[in-house]
Amino acid sequence: LPAVALPALEEITAALPPDTVAAYVDLAPTLTVLCAGRGGWSAIVERPAVGTGDIPAATGSALPAGRLDAVGRLLGRELWAPLLEVVPEGTAGVVLLPSARLAGIPLDAARLPEGGQVGERIRVAYAPSLALLRRDDHEPGPPHAVGQAVDITGGRPFSRRAAGRDAAPATTFTGPEATVDAVLKLLRSCDVVHFAGPGRFDPDEPTRSHLRCAAGDGDDGRLTVARLLSGDGPIGASLVLLSACDSGAASPGRWRGAAAGLPGTLLVAGARQVIPAAWVERTTRVVTP
Repeated sequence: LPAVALPALEEITAALPPDTVAAYVDLAPTLTVLCAGRGGWSAIVERPAVGTGDIPAATGSALPAGRLDAVGRLLGRELWAPLLEVVPEGTAGVVLLPSARLAGIPLDAARLPEGGQVGERIRVAYAPSLALLRRDDHEPGPPHAVGQAVDITGGRPFSRRAAGRDAAPATTFTGPEATVDAVLKLLRSCDVVHFAGPGRFDPDEPTRSHLRCAAGDGDDGRLTVARLLSGDGPIGASLVLLSACDSGAASPGRWRGAAAGLPGTLLVAGARQVIPAAWVERTTRVVTP
């Protein structure tokens, strides 16, 4: 992968709004929050009593409702209550940078000890890396256009029907048309891109995680994390919607400290927003009379 020059912390925090701080949250192996804001402000919140056994990894699967409720109460007490105590007076927003192990946990859904949701107290946003905070998202994007890659393997006729019914005038690739090059073309030239096809997350080697496209000349149809980061050209889409298995997963393995997966990769490559799926699709047979 190409080397990336790391910006200075002061350059990154200068891009934050005046009333917003950034907070990196990790279990290393206990709950630790590293905070930074404009003007050189920084703070560390450490909760040694909260470890990996208290906050389960939600990589690639949803937590049961009861467990999620308990985790939300714990996060409200152990993460948000002390964090809100240390942020500068007048802080109205926080950008969370969760480590890979916490990337699947809705940290903003926590309930504060005094009652109420975190979002009622402070504005919460997410970013996969500090470097992305420096990007100017006010630069003009591509002309408003919709791009779709649907029913790539022939097993998702519902996605083809939905695309034809609901979308504005769009560039649509289906079946064998939806090659890696075709999907990359959509990502670079369209404002909104919807990918409905197979996906795979590789927790041992995140750069091999991929969206399964149709095979093309000289490739097997895998649009991998490594290819998206190869520098072939920036992604210009304002919104990428991934209807693909495990497309929201991230690895806490040897990539600890970075949510290495498809959403973060697409953002690093230039996309402004990504909505992935956090589940594995199950085969379902629908019978109609």
